[in-house]
Amino acid sequence: MPLPLPPPDLVELGEYLATHIQLEIEAGLYSPDDLRDSPEISCLEQVAAEAQRGIHGKVPPAISKILARAKAAGRV
Repeated sequence: MPLPLPPPDLVELGEYLATHIQLEIEAGLYSPDDLRDSPEISCLEQVAAEAQRGIHGKVPPAISKILARAKAAGRV
């Protein structure tokens, strides 16, 4: 039986999600309303908090960029 792969890092998954959201924004599929109300943005906020507290010590640029866009769109 093959050994299972290690689980992906939470921050790595967050970076992937942020990159996907950025591509959707560029394609016009993600509106300012989406940035304000999206559960995906909530996930990125949680990942950013974990990244700051954890071994990473900082939020990756891809996540920071999406969170900044969400804040500019009016996310509280």
